[in-house]
Amino acid sequence: MKKNNILLIFILASFNGYSMTQSEFIELYKSSHPSFKSQELESEIKQLDFEYAKGIEDWNLSISTSYQDIDKTGFTGVTTGVSEINTLGLSASRKFVDSGVDITLANTITDSTIASSDRGNVKTSLDISLPLMKNKFGLNDRLNIDLAKIEIEKHLLDKFEKNEKSIAIALKKFIDLAFAEEQLKINQERFNLAKSEHELSTKKFKASVIDKADMLLQDDSLQNSKKQLIESQQELAIIQGEIALLIDTNESLVNSTNFDLYRITNINLDNIKDYLVANSRQLNSINLEKKLNERKISSYENESLPNLDLDIGITSEGQKDNISNANSNQNSSWDIGLTYSLPIGQTQETSKLSKTKKINQQLELKYDELLIDLMTLGRKYRQQIDSLGEIINLGKKQIQIANERAREQRENYNNGNGEMEFVISAQNSEQNARLNLAKSVTQYQKVVIDIKALLDQLI
Repeated sequence: MKKNNILLIFILASFNGYSMTQSEFIELYKSSHPSFKSQELESEIKQLDFEYAKGIEDWNLSISTSYQDIDKTGFTGVTTGVSEINTLGLSASRKFVDSGVDITLANTITDSTIASSDRGNVKTSLDISLPLMKNKFGLNDRLNIDLAKIEIEKHLLDKFEKNEKSIAIALKKFIDLAFAEEQLKINQERFNLAKSEHELSTKKFKASVIDKADMLLQDDSLQNSKKQLIESQQELAIIQGEIALLIDTNESLVNSTNFDLYRITNINLDNIKDYLVANSRQLNSINLEKKLNERKISSYENESLPNLDLDIGITSEGQKDNISNANSNQNSSWDIGLTYSLPIGQTQETSKLSKTKKINQQLELKYDELLIDLMTLGRKYRQQIDSLGEIINLGKKQIQIANERAREQRENYNNGNGEMEFVISAQNSEQNARLNLAKSVTQYQKVVIDIKALLDQLI
């Protein structure tokens, strides 16, 4: 469905009247930029690491065969007999990580000839080993599996964080595109006004209604407005090219944006510390990194314990003059025992444990440091958004004043009470006020993107 939507966007973009929305731009960017594809591959790699770790529970099958030819010679130097022994062994073993149990099922068939006497032996055995201290309940066997699970969780957070930062940068470029379009619109309107004023002044000059000085002022105004128009056209073309590269399309398809540059967004930055602690992906990623080390610590501490294993064996064995008879004449037995071993020294294990604990202490400090940095950014963005809000309101008032001033100057000039220089100055002031407001709202929209990225609300 998503691919169909992206295809539809490209088709619509081929029409000149189509305007791209912010959400459409994000979808195109995500579908085409290599960084997102790389992150998806990384997710697949993490999943494969998990599958690899689970391989510890796979059955291990083995087969062995041997042949012995033994020439027996007694103390007198006389040969007492020749032995030929053929052995075939089959075994299957598996580890159960939830309990730590090791199970081995084996079957050994021996066909031998000793001093011209045939013998057959068939032995089947089941051996079970259950750890009672070290690796109890499979704690150490499960280590790599548990770590791989946590790595998948952590990667998911890190992936979203990297993608969000990438999207934030791209969205600011999208905002630049919207500003470039607005700037072109303002400069186009100023040029149209200057052109209209110039045409009117030319007629008046030819009719000797105005003098050459006023005509030259109009010439200069027209040239300046044309220069500004060309510069804004160039800026727009450059940004359109950059956008085209971001979404991997032709520049001709980047027509215009469907984005309200002057939209004001309500953003709540109250209780930002509590919000960040509960929701920040960066902070939660550090928590998961600590969780990784805590899982390692639990195994490292367990590895320092003595080995105490409960061993249980069940055997069925038969021996006759041939294999068939031996197989039908079986005797069963079982045994149970404890195996204890105590490691001495453990210098490497102790160092590994201490190092991991120190790393976790560093992560706790890293967490606190990052929280301070994020809260500092939150305060900075709050101040910026508040200041820009005031600047935007002042900019709107300046435009109203500039409009009234331009109208008054035009009326005064038409009534013979003003100068052409004042008229052009007022018109330029109106244009500058509109451009300054457009720049302010552009900065505002970029800060909104920064805030949403900080709060992990951008994607």
